[in-house]
Amino acid sequence: MTEKNTTLIIAEKVKAFAMAFIGSAFITNGSTYFSEHSSYYIPRILLPVYSVFGNTGLAIGMLALGLLLIIYAFVKFKKHGGQPITFVAFLVVSILVFGVITYTTNKKPSTVEVSQYFEEQEQIKKNMLDDAERPTLDNAKANTYLDNLENLLAKMEKAKSENNKAALDEHEKEYTVLTGSELSTLISELSTTDKYSDFIKYNAKILDKIDKIRLKQ
Repeated sequence: MTEKNTTLIIAEKVKAFAMAFIGSAFITNGSTYFSEHSSYYIPRILLPVYSVFGNTGLAIGMLALGLLLIIYAFVKFKKHGGQPITFVAFLVVSILVFGVITYTTNKKPSTVEVSQYFEEQEQIKKNMLDDAERPTLDNAKANTYLDNLENLLAKMEKAKSENNKAALDEHEKEYTVLTGSELSTLISELSTTDKYSDFIKYNAKILDKIDKIRLKQ
């Protein structure tokens, strides 16, 4: 056997392994598509199948396509002197690898994990707002806005402590005006300055306190 023939045989075996590897991916992915997903990996050849038969048709198509690739790869590998046991071992490893990848990618978090995630995010938000301090701004309208916002918070805290529903309703109107077009204009003006982030954080801190009073009405 010449060196050229040996190189060609090795190349063909590598191609067979590559096809088997892709076939394993189709099979492992396809096996999960019997249940609905938010997104799918769809080979172009199976787009019409998915359009007509949905995720179930896609799942069957992926399994069939993967199996055909593996069979073709096996025939090719064996034709070039490959040992079936070697091919099977490679195939098992490939399916296991893609199985682990598919499982970790599609694994849905438990209720506890979801709850813990939101608690952590809430704590991060709380820490960020707690640390926020009123920035020094070179914008008269922004400073006036923050003055009014702080005054509104003080008035709402007083009305809440006195259980003064009428005053709270009146302050609610002030809140709507203050956080409407006025805030939008300021955000647009400050968005290009280096104080924008500090303004947003401090504004969120005061609004968070106000919203807690409003929700408890």
